Amino acid sequence: MIAKGCNYWNYNYGDKGSIQDILVYFGKLQNVGVAAALTQAEIQTELSNNRLFVIRWGWTAGGGHFVVGQKVEEIHIHGHIQTKLPVP
Repeated sequence: MIAKGCNYWNYNYGDKGSIQDILVYFGKLQNVGVAAALTQAEIQTELSNNRLFVIRWGWTAGGGHFVVGQKVEEIHIHGHIQTKLPVP
């Protein structure tokens, strides 16, 4: 892994210094990159198998953040279901 420095944007997976590399290097956590949105059923399967997941939360104007998903809560508001993936 080659560090690119603080406050340097990076990839979720597939490049040196990616989130995937960080998880392997520091946590010895083997992981797989997926280039698609997971369905709620896929998220539930990951959680049932005791696996967290990394989410790229992107802005429409560019940029974003990576967060770790650890649970799903369904909140019913005006006929919609919102999925909340908080990090403690």
